[in-house]
Amino acid sequence: FDLTSKLSFKNCVTWVQKVRAHKADASIILVATKLDVLERKVSKSSIKRFINKWGIPACIEISTKSCYNYSKPFDYIDV
Repeated sequence: FDLTSKLSFKNCVTWVQKVRAHKADASIILVATKLDVLERKVSKSSIKRFINKWGIPACIEISTKSCYNYSKPFDYIDV
């Protein structure tokens, strides 16, 4: 989701529900983009509440522009 868009964050509920409807025990990691943008609209506390409510183990904040944490989500993939 986009850290500069509350709507983008709100839509995560729908995506989590869709994934879990397809595979109840799916591993989900939340990835927040646009960390480099100063006009952040989604707080860390909101993210923490969301991941705790939905049993998601982590949210990784990344910047694709600067490549900050860009590869971190791949660390969670089981191969």
